[in-house]
Amino acid sequence: MGGEGPIPYMVIRTYADDHGISGDDFKLFRAFLKILDDAWLLHVAKRDRPPPESVPPSS
Repeated sequence: MGGEGPIPYMVIRTYADDHGISGDDFKLFRAFLKILDDAWLLHVAKRDRPPPESVPPSS
């Protein structure tokens, strides 16, 4: 089993530190990033879902 997971907090924190994002800006940045990350994870889950089994039509 495997797959993608959410972006770890420490990765977000490190990126923010490297780019001078702090305080309320960091809170907003983290909230927006979570929205994007959740949407991406939903997309990946749908994309990677196995197709439903085909049932031949009954005659």
